[in-house]
Amino acid sequence: MFRVNGFFAAYVAKILLYTPISANQLSFFMGVLAVIAGVLFAFGEFWYSILALFLIFFQENLDYIDGLIARYRGTSSMRGIFVDLLIHSITASLTFFGLAIGVFRNTGEIMFFIFGGLAAIFTVLASYIHPLKNQALIIKLKEYASGKRLEELDGKDFEVKSEVGKEESKFSLKSLVREGMVYLTFRYTTFVLIFSIIFDFTQWVLVFYGIFLPLKWFVLMMYEFKADYKSLEYLFKPYKK
Repeated sequence: MFRVNGFFAAYVAKILLYTPISANQLSFFMGVLAVIAGVLFAFGEFWYSILALFLIFFQENLDYIDGLIARYRGTSSMRGIFVDLLIHSITASLTFFGLAIGVFRNTGEIMFFIFGGLAAIFTVLASYIHPLKNQALIIKLKEYASGKRLEELDGKDFEVKSEVGKEESKFSLKSLVREGMVYLTFRYTTFVLIFSIIFDFTQWVLVFYGIFLPLKWFVLMMYEFKADYKSLEYLFKPYKK
């Protein structure tokens, strides 16, 4: 993403500190920008799409600035993190959905709308896989904190297994898949959209993401299902009798 540099971001944040605008208000404004960008994409017009991309880049810079404001004012909170995560998830989804409508208006091909819809749905589902697993951990922590099911902790030594000697080859299938997942994040998608809108191949971008985002969701789901909590069980140690 074309993020502003640290000096400029700090300068803008300093100006905003003299206003009553809070970090959370800035985050909600980012959500409004995401909705506007999605609507602009839905028109299927070249300059509207360029403006929508500009709004998305501007939104990403606001994301950096609102974090600075929260830290300067000492208002960083779990609520702020939740709002940020929520805004990020709806931005990607609204972008794909708006593009799907815009491409359908221009081509009349329902296939492109379907692939765009799949991309919009699975970009959200994929982003929730890891948080859902963390939620399972939090549920256990809440149970142990309230004194429930503490017998489950009997016999656990809470030793974190050493990863020495288990270095993964950078050319292994698992490492290649992991690297590929990174390039399916929305940060890189926006770069692709710049060229697809300028050179008019957005419909094929929707086909690509409509295929690979569901695959990303499936791979992440299987990975998290097979992965255990051994590396995090030390969090349970204070509740062991």
